[in-house]
Amino acid sequence: MRKYLFALIAICSCINFTSCVLDEINQTVIYNGRTEIIEITYDETLQDSSVVFGKVISAVDNSTPEFNARIWTEKDVFETDSDLNGLFELKLPSGKYDIKCKNRYANSDFTEEIIDIELKPNEKLEVNFYLGVKAE
Repeated sequence: MRKYLFALIAICSCINFTSCVLDEINQTVIYNGRTEIIEITYDETLQDSSVVFGKVISAVDNSTPEFNARIWTEKDVFETDSDLNGLFELKLPSGKYDIKCKNRYANSDFTEEIIDIELKPNEKLEVNFYLGVKAE
């Protein structure tokens, strides 16, 4: 009888372990995004305009480029897309902006932004956007 009891306990333990693994597999994982300002430089050849440039990267592994991400200013006045390597460049008149970035196909909860950045004439702002995602 004891042999059967131990076998039953062992089987129940395996079943519980499997359901824990399945529960872990079915959980939702959220990778939070972030924005990283790399540097601000000046370039007289910009003729009093400003440039925001950099890279859009996946926050899942912090290295995979995000192709076709949308980078724009508030009210959609200026916008551009990232290329195959995640690189982008957005030329703007000097002024104060909210600059946003998001994967075109992602939920708007995963929009990264720089709020109230003042861009001076001939200023180049290098920034990396790490786009978050919800994985199920």
